[in-house]
Amino acid sequence: RGVTQTFTKFYCFGPTPTAGSDVFTVRVNGVSRGTCTIATGGTTVVTATVNITINAGDLFDVQVAMGNEPGAVTWALAP
Repeated sequence: RGVTQTFTKFYCFGPTPTAGSDVFTVRVNGVSRGTCTIATGGTTVVTATVNITINAGDLFDVQVAMGNEPGAVTWALAP
């Protein structure tokens, strides 16, 4: 049985870009709903305030556009 959930925090972390930014975008059913950005030189987890509701049965994903440093990324949504 599915549950509807609203998220108000979007956390992101990735390789430290020395040029450009790492931009994380939550998409629900193909529509962008919120972003979290690690600016050039950023070295800590970023917390973005969002208002994203995901209903039971919705398809969601996180698109990541990397700055100039490749590497693993981490993200999380929280109520």
